[in-house]
Amino acid sequence: MGLVNISLHRPRALWARWDTLPFLFLQGINLVVILAGCFSSTPDSTVESRKDSVPWWIPCRPPLLCALAIPVLLGVQVIVHLGTFWSVDFKSFVTMIRVSDISAATCVKVHPRKATEKAGICALERITLKDHDGFAAQVASFEFHKRRFLR
Repeated sequence: MGLVNISLHRPRALWARWDTLPFLFLQGINLVVILAGCFSSTPDSTVESRKDSVPWWIPCRPPLLCALAIPVLLGVQVIVHLGTFWSVDFKSFVTMIRVSDISAATCVKVHPRKATEKAGICALERITLKDHDGFAAQVASFEFHKRRFLR
């Protein structure tokens, strides 16, 4: 069993992940449009005067564009979130940052040599090894397919 590719990663903050941040931003814009459409006219105005003062894309009660955008955004967000379970490469792209220094890494993305084995993301552990002379060295290791790899 061999490894083709190993890359070092660290997780992103929850708010900075690609399956969270764009959707928070778009849902915030959606909320602003809803509030702008509902509060742009006075309560005692008639329907005809409201149609003149509010743009066609912000109708009040309920805003049509926003009513369509909510399920579309939620559907896309669910597909993106499920994609993190379906693909290891997509999960590492969406939820992690690639690093070049092993001291900054907390996870390792591993691609095995055999095509029949699955790629995976493993936790990177720091282990202190001692030799027979009493010298200690700290090494990074991870376990992949019931085998431990040292660096």
